[in-house]
Amino acid sequence: MSYLTSTDYNRFYTLPISLPETELRTRCFIQVCTFDLKMGMVMEMCSCHLQVLRVLTPGVTPVLADTSLGMSSVGLLASTMLSSAVGLVTQSAVGTSAWNADQPVLVTAPGIYRVVVINNSVNVDLAVVVTGTVRIYT
Repeated sequence: MSYLTSTDYNRFYTLPISLPETELRTRCFIQVCTFDLKMGMVMEMCSCHLQVLRVLTPGVTPVLADTSLGMSSVGLLASTMLSSAVGLVTQSAVGTSAWNADQPVLVTAPGIYRVVVINNSVNVDLAVVVTGTVRIYT
């Protein structure tokens, strides 16, 4: 059995992923935060939650640009392209989705990583909330 000592505690830090309730317009995205990973560091996406609070466009059925991304999604991206998602959480209706904490995302490649939330519908605006944490080991 190992214990967490002060030396171990000084080797990592936990950073928040946080976007309060925000209006996300049709086919738009918001960069929530960025993480700069240097050589020898390891990053772990501990948790990530996407909550679609409501559809702001009344009386419209959402039409999706890409069905695999749901109505809205949030991802840890390795570049500016959505296809570079290291970890992705999607939500297809009003409600909440979360990253499976039993299968953490571990990143060891140096680079700049972005957390981006995307409105994947072509005809509705959404109200979304994003929360989570990333742990970086030095």
